[in-house]
Amino acid sequence: MEPIDTMKMYKEIMVKENMFNELKEELLNDPASQSTIEVIKSYGHDTDTAILMIIEIAQAQEV
Repeated sequence: MEPIDTMKMYKEIMVKENMFNELKEELLNDPASQSTIEVIKSYGHDTDTAILMIIEIAQAQEV
């Protein structure tokens, strides 16, 4: 079994976390996205989950 490269894993996680936080900031500053987030939150989801849903929908539309 191959050893786990924890440093590589850490860097990947940090890059993804930074990308998510940048996108989150952009979406929260966009009035159209903000209303979409509020609609998703009205179903009992938190802001981060709403943003992840928006990302999933956008990725699905790219295919």
